[in-house]
Amino acid sequence: MPRWIVDGVEFGLLLPAGQAQLEAGGTPRALVAVAREAERLGFASIWAGDSLSRPRIEPLTLLTAVAQATERVTVGTAVLLPAHRNPVQTAMTLASVDLISEGRLAVGVGAGFPGFSEREFELAGVDFRTRFSHLDDVVTLWRELWTGQPSSFHGKVLHYDWLPPAIRPARPGGPPIWLGGATPAALRRTALRYSRRQLEPALHVSRPFGARSSATGAE
Repeated sequence: MPRWIVDGVEFGLLLPAGQAQLEAGGTPRALVAVAREAERLGFASIWAGDSLSRPRIEPLTLLTAVAQATERVTVGTAVLLPAHRNPVQTAMTLASVDLISEGRLAVGVGAGFPGFSEREFELAGVDFRTRFSHLDDVVTLWRELWTGQPSSFHGKVLHYDWLPPAIRPARPGGPPIWLGGATPAALRRTALRYSRRQLEPALHVSRPFGARSSATGAE
């Protein structure tokens, strides 16, 4: 089945993995089945969102299951909030998902929203005021772990005097990392530090559970 492409735009599906969809009768296995059907219909990509404020199936766990059940589609986060997780462990997890998917992972990342994400960052032990520096440090650390064996790392806010050996992703250098956002500052940051793609906010898709979801990111 050829991919859905309209005017050069490929179509992807954001999985409805929140508690509301599960309470309405959806199941994690049904989400995987939706992903398989989307691949059969020609969708180019399958995405999962991230949150601590709103209960949902953890995105990297869900994408691992989707990767095992599909063969062609890109599997990606829209978006992952790296501040919620230990950076070194997340590098290992992302490399593992890339290996399981045989190089089909795309990592959309974001830094949260003022007025909404502060409590999430407090819970994760990350200073919201330095969220952009933290995000940049995390992405830099991931790439260093994926391409070499650094013994230490010292960024703007992240400092590690010792780092363990890291598993290598399926692709040299690791999966592409895309920045979620829509501001001029986000575009500049994308050009300087991230893969040459940007996830725009408010990508709405309809879903079989009768709900709607949006892929949103922050600068």
